[in-house]
Amino acid sequence: MVTKLFQDFFGILLDASLLITHPMRSFLTIFLTCIAFISSHAAMAQGLYVSDRINASTLGSKGTLKLGLYIKPLNFDENAEVSSPGLCPAADIAFSPLKHIALLASWRSVINKNAFFNGAKFNGHHFDLGLGYYYKHGVFRCDVFAGYGKGSIKESDIRMYYNIGSTRYETLNDYRVSYDRFFLQGSIALYIDAFCVSFGTRILREQYHHPQYADTNVPKHIVGGYTPDLDLDGKSYLYAEPYFDFQYGSRTVKANLQFGLTQLLSGMSVIPDGIDGPAFLSIGVNMYIRSLLGKNDSPDKN
Repeated sequence: MVTKLFQDFFGILLDASLLITHPMRSFLTIFLTCIAFISSHAAMAQGLYVSDRINASTLGSKGTLKLGLYIKPLNFDENAEVSSPGLCPAADIAFSPLKHIALLASWRSVINKNAFFNGAKFNGHHFDLGLGYYYKHGVFRCDVFAGYGKGSIKESDIRMYYNIGSTRYETLNDYRVSYDRFFLQGSIALYIDAFCVSFGTRILREQYHHPQYADTNVPKHIVGGYTPDLDLDGKSYLYAEPYFDFQYGSRTVKANLQFGLTQLLSGMSVIPDGIDGPAFLSIGVNMYIRSLLGKNDSPDKN
């Protein structure tokens, strides 16, 4: 299943090779392909970890500020009692205060995402900060960033059933947990006039702490109930997240589409229900504000 997931992903990357000669037609093709992929793999996108977009800076010069606003359609899960409704907003900032040096800041949200069983809902958010190095050579750009983030997620309305004698009782419970995020990411981009296409990968370590719940049986629901270690406090998980990012528009404002996958690399002993292998699709708009620190040392011609 994992092999098939990545084969489909790299098939989309091959479609992106047509962007240089046929940008508009290729953009539509990639967009529809991403929609089809999300639909076919949506059942794998469940759990405490919710896959989301990467802050792809694509900066090229000192003094450039990039602002981004996005929405992420929640994956439809054919096994959930009710499909996940609505859109999750997100925001990115990237700024270069010095030549080849950039800062990142990101905010992500999860709104009423359905759990795999019993109609429970996920809600949460996290913030990320990053520092990195970028390099520009002609139409090519590359960067590498390291960063830290912090967030929390809550699973609410978890249905628990108890039998007392011949009577069956149902209770609704909540589970809330905080987490720290440590990430390393890199990308390479092709920036030509109206469009920019970039490919990259993020390696992310997420560590949970301070879980809160009232019913002692709730953790069994969270981790599946088949391991003797049900306490997520202090547990860490390592993920690999390859992504594709496409921008198209004017020099200042560009429409944006980002598609990616998340693969769990470690932490298999205690896995929050079904996190292995989710995919995401995010769309939005980027705005570039240049020369904030005076004349650029390496002005963009795009």
